[in-house]
Amino acid sequence: MPIAIDLHSEEFFGNPFPTFEILRNEKPVFYDDKDKRWVITRYLDVVDVLRNHRVFSAEPYSRFTDVIGLTMAHMDGKDHDSRRSIVAPPMVGRNLEETLLPHVKSASEKIVEELDRDSPFEARGRLGKKLPLKTMVRLLGLSENDEDFLSDVTTKVIRALQGDEPHKSIGRASHESFASRLKGLIKTRRQSPVSDLLSNLLSSEDESGNRLSENEIISFMSLLLAAGSETTELGLTNFLQVLLSHPDQLRIAASDSEFLNACFTEFMRRDGVVAYEDRGVTEEIEIHGVVIKPGEFVRVALLSANSDESIFSNPREFNPARRDLLLEREHRSGGIQNGRANHLGFGLGKHFCIGYMLARAEVVTITEMLLEKYVLGIAPQHKEEMRLHWWNWSVNSLLVDATRK
Repeated sequence: MPIAIDLHSEEFFGNPFPTFEILRNEKPVFYDDKDKRWVITRYLDVVDVLRNHRVFSAEPYSRFTDVIGLTMAHMDGKDHDSRRSIVAPPMVGRNLEETLLPHVKSASEKIVEELDRDSPFEARGRLGKKLPLKTMVRLLGLSENDEDFLSDVTTKVIRALQGDEPHKSIGRASHESFASRLKGLIKTRRQSPVSDLLSNLLSSEDESGNRLSENEIISFMSLLLAAGSETTELGLTNFLQVLLSHPDQLRIAASDSEFLNACFTEFMRRDGVVAYEDRGVTEEIEIHGVVIKPGEFVRVALLSANSDESIFSNPREFNPARRDLLLEREHRSGGIQNGRANHLGFGLGKHFCIGYMLARAEVVTITEMLLEKYVLGIAPQHKEEMRLHWWNWSVNSLLVDATRK
């Protein structure tokens, strides 16, 4: 008898893990009739797909171009490699420490200071939504008065990226408004460079000496704003939900920054925000006896792969000390190294999340500040659990009690 699987039911959205387990064990390559996608659910298969850029392309994300212009999100091959080599260095390593992290700390301090006004507070609105916006305002050298503008741009662009009208046109117009603001900043930075992200992007080049055009920089910043804002907003809320639900781990994390970082890594494995990634198929390939043809699409289920019981013992357990997870900094190459598996919450391969270090820095920094000043707990009246919302696995809201230490 065929497996009765519905990846669009309320039951699945509320708890997808039993269905994912069935698929991993019985139908690891499953065709979703509604979305016309081959859904890949096993960890090793997901890793293989994300590493195989020859067969599996990022073409499904070409729809982004109609809203925010040309970005590397849907590029493959040399075009992608060239652009990533330009934009990646300002986002990691010393540049992160010297250019980005001070803005993260400044934004976090401002938000945490304002929490003294009331308790309990709603974490998604008071923390998750504000942090990436305040950080981006500082990164761009804008004023706090621009936060509402950036919030409006972010909301409209994110909705537009789903590709339907009239939201697509609304998002395109919002991006153009953002572009107009950035053009003035770019002109200023060309004349008087400073130590910030925009100045770094203007001066960065690939190994052949190529630089991004003004429009490419604007499109990248728009992509960073949209992708980084929502995932950080939901990621921070999810992280607090998980951490505050595990008081033993919370107690250790409050005084041990290394353990707090391990908690973040385990959280990204267990409850990372991005549930799926899509790829286009460029040549025929067979996976577990299923032939997938050129022109078809696959959807890798990151949420399922990170809960694969053949890779992670007791995968739905939150265990920051687990021995089967690589707890060090995330690796673009991913997969299994020395018996420990990388989580796939930031993806893998060429399209590995370019803002992964910034995302980690934002969530861990503000959480550390909160734990220094407050005793935190989930408010008794909070009842909401995580569920799937389109492509996001997240809690919609989180009510937190905070008592000053």
